[in-house]
Amino acid sequence: MSWLFGLNRGQPEPPPGLPAQPPPPPPPAGGAGGGGGDKPKDKWSNFDPTGLERAAQAAKELDKSRHAKEALDLARMQEQSTQMEHQSKIKVQ
Repeated sequence: MSWLFGLNRGQPEPPPGLPAQPPPPPPPAGGAGGGGGDKPKDKWSNFDPTGLERAAQAAKELDKSRHAKEALDLARMQEQSTQMEHQSKIKVQ
């Protein structure tokens, strides 16, 4: 579902039998100086809202769909079954 948020755009999906490649490590904090004491002034300064905007647009299109209610019901049933599986695993332990 990473395509929904704009991740892995344009990259082919690996075959199901192969392990996924880990993401590259983040760049070191503090830049080239290596002081380590510099923190960004605002945690949202590097936020890119394009993925959020795409998700909102997809949600609007889904709401307009004639099958929106069925899709919502299906998602609810899937969530309930997942929760029941987790609860049964917890009870067994």
